[in-house]
Amino acid sequence: LASVIRWCSWWWSFPLVVVVGSGIGPVGVDVVDWRLVLFTEKRMNAVVLGDLASQRAWGRRVLDGDEGYREDDCSTWPDPVGIGTCEHCDFAILSTNFNGELYRIQFDRPLAAVAAQEGPAAAGAMLERSTVHAVPFQSPDKHILGHGDKAITKFGKLRMVAVHPGGRAAFIADHEHNVVWQLPTSKGGSGASISPIVALHDYAQATAPSFSLDGSIMLLTLGHSP
Repeated sequence: LASVIRWCSWWWSFPLVVVVGSGIGPVGVDVVDWRLVLFTEKRMNAVVLGDLASQRAWGRRVLDGDEGYREDDCSTWPDPVGIGTCEHCDFAILSTNFNGELYRIQFDRPLAAVAAQEGPAAAGAMLERSTVHAVPFQSPDKHILGHGDKAITKFGKLRMVAVHPGGRAAFIADHEHNVVWQLPTSKGGSGASISPIVALHDYAQATAPSFSLDGSIMLLTLGHSP
């Protein structure tokens, strides 16, 4: 796993985290604090806690809770893609591709706080014992711009996730429906109503939302249909 996470310094000593995403292996990544990151690993069917300083992994949470899951049959795996968290969050939001599901990973405490107080190994152990549950699709606005009268009743192929730096909401790119969903992330909010905040034309596909450091600006990467 050390080859997955690299620490690069340009001439102005800007740290660049590189997770090689080829559709197989590591795909999504988000920062926990100045040292630790969470990333999704398709070959492990897991979310992994990586360490930029030591270039090692401290723990992983295998996604084995779905009905019909079999460790020896990757067709039953949820296919993790995007992951979002924040320094003060006691949770992470995970998106999947093939089955179009959204999951909340609940920690006992924020990973960053545990790492600061007890070390990264303790944070990794907490990740491994975290609980994972699916977020149901509950949207008050199922008729999204560009879809005419056809109601959206479930998530499409989900891509990357961004959690606001304050932790109050997660934003999920839906590549299939060309929309960005907003999910309130209050404690116990796994069943909270999700709403569209950006609806795109048919030729533009939402891929990766992200935030400025102060959370005042959300950036969105777009793909294009052939």
